[in-house]
Amino acid sequence: MANAYIVLFSSYGWNLPTQTDKNGHYLFDWQEPGKYVLGLNLPRRPNSSNRPAGKNAETHPSALFYPGVAKRSEARVIQLRTNEKLDHLDFTLPAQ
Repeated sequence: MANAYIVLFSSYGWNLPTQTDKNGHYLFDWQEPGKYVLGLNLPRRPNSSNRPAGKNAETHPSALFYPGVAKRSEARVIQLRTNEKLDHLDFTLPAQ
């Protein structure tokens, strides 16, 4: 998914954001070894009320944690070692 915001949450208390490209790929250039959780904020979309769409329409974010759960406490913890590169950490999106 293009233009989604991905956040790498560190067990040390800091976080690192990035954004997906037009193909839905993302990259974190630098991170220390440790335990992390990935968060996903989907592009904002109109709410489901009967309000008219347009410039002033309300929107809400959709947030998930890897691999596709709503609660951070249920997210899979990712362990990174020195110089380790992980590929294919893909989110499972809920049906709409």
